[in-house]
Amino acid sequence: TCGGDLRVRGALTCGSMLRGEGSTVVAEDLEVNGMIHCAKSLQVGGGLLCAESLHAAHGIRVGQSMRCGMHIDAGWGIVAQSDISAEGAIRAGESIVSGGSIRTGTGFSLYAGLSARRDAWSSCGRVVSRTRPESLLSGLWDCSPCAVLN
Repeated sequence: TCGGDLRVRGALTCGSMLRGEGSTVVAEDLEVNGMIHCAKSLQVGGGLLCAESLHAAHGIRVGQSMRCGMHIDAGWGIVAQSDISAEGAIRAGESIVSGGSIRTGTGFSLYAGLSARRDAWSSCGRVVSRTRPESLLSGLWDCSPCAVLN
């Protein structure tokens, strides 16, 4: 648990949960063998692996792929340079952008634009990935990830 902002210049591995009361920035890979809870944003320069659920009250930005053992929740948006996968649901208040694919767990769904009006989904409820996620229930799919990530 960190009572404010957490900044790590290298990689970070946690044996149990990671809880931050501010923004969390990890320059390289982040691996957590429990849940992640960020009161603000989460930014990871490398890959992200979370054994349980991941919650960020603001946004999530990952430099490589992100994989979560349960749900992924972001109050704002989610951006990953590669694949995004969760064994549970993926929910974002705004857009979800992946340089690869986006996959939810069996029986779970993908929700983007939960905090945006439906008529604004083209700008703040977009789901960007190489292929349309089968589990997409909320948001507007766009297949042009390269233009958005650069």
